Amino acid sequence: MSISEPNKATPSDPYTFSQDGKLVIGKSLNDQCGCYACDDIEKDEIIVNLRIKGGSSSTPSKYTIQISEGLHVVCDGPFSYINHSCEPNTYIDLATMSLRAVREIKKGSELSFNYLTTEWVVAQPFDCMCGSEMCVGRVEGFKYLNKVQRNAIQDILAPHLKFKDSVENS
Repeated sequence: MSISEPNKATPSDPYTFSQDGKLVIGKSLNDQCGCYACDDIEKDEIIVNLRIKGGSSSTPSKYTIQISEGLHVVCDGPFSYINHSCEPNTYIDLATMSLRAVREIKKGSELSFNYLTTEWVVAQPFDCMCGSEMCVGRVEGFKYLNKVQRNAIQDILAPHLKFKDSVENS
């Protein structure tokens, strides 16, 4: 299998993640690596469980996920390959410590999640190129979103950011 052919993944391929071969790493549209669905994925389906690699940190890095106030972890597996989108097809469910589908995902589709749903401040801000009508432009952290942008992601927002948002707005 070529890395640029994610639809031909099998569980034995070196770029395939999860025991049942749900995910494969391939080239994304921005010529970086991305994570792709090997099969159709249903809305709300758990795609893969988060496996924490190493310890935790009180400060974010490019590869950490903020799981609570002041607690950042590096996850093993496909997480470093899941690109940001302001209109993602997955989200991190911290209650089950898993990656879940926001909506139905078709085989061969690139998985994405909105980094702003877990990160108060992004360690390395960047200009978003997702192309969504909901695109925020510059990805710096939930802290920097306006009220409309914050409200748009409430359904998939991590609990620590929901709490912080409610405290700021009270």
